[in-house]
Amino acid sequence: MDVEVIQGFLAQGDQSAHARALQYFEQLKNSPNGWQLSMQMLLQPSVQDDSVKFFCLSILEHYIKTGYEIAKENDQQAMRSFISQWIQLQVYSPTAEKVFIRNKVAQLVCWVFLLDYPSRWPDFFL
Repeated sequence: MDVEVIQGFLAQGDQSAHARALQYFEQLKNSPNGWQLSMQMLLQPSVQDDSVKFFCLSILEHYIKTGYEIAKENDQQAMRSFISQWIQLQVYSPTAEKVFIRNKVAQLVCWVFLLDYPSRWPDFFL
C-alpha cells in the first residue's frame, strides 16, 4: 500500500496528487485483497496519519457492504479478528483516536454485528 499516494488524497492545492489518490483508492477498493491490505495497514503502529486511517477504513466499509456476507469463512474470521484487535489496541493506547476515526470504526463494527450475530459470531459480546 502506497501511503504517500493516500496522503495525497487530502492534499490541498495539488489536484494531480488528489486525482492519483482517488484512482488508487478505487483500485484498492475494487481489488480482491484491498481490504486485507487495509487491515494490515491499520494494525501497524507506525501509521499515524488520520487520512490514511480513514482511507483504509473506507475500503473496509466497502468490502463489508459488498463482499463480506458472501466471503469465505476464513475471510470473515479475519475481519472479526481485526475488529477485536483494533478495539484492544484502542483500549491500551495512551491517546484516543479522533472522533471521525472512532465513528467510522463504530460503523464497521455495527455492520459486521448485523451480518454475523448471532449465527456466525455468537460470542460477539465476550
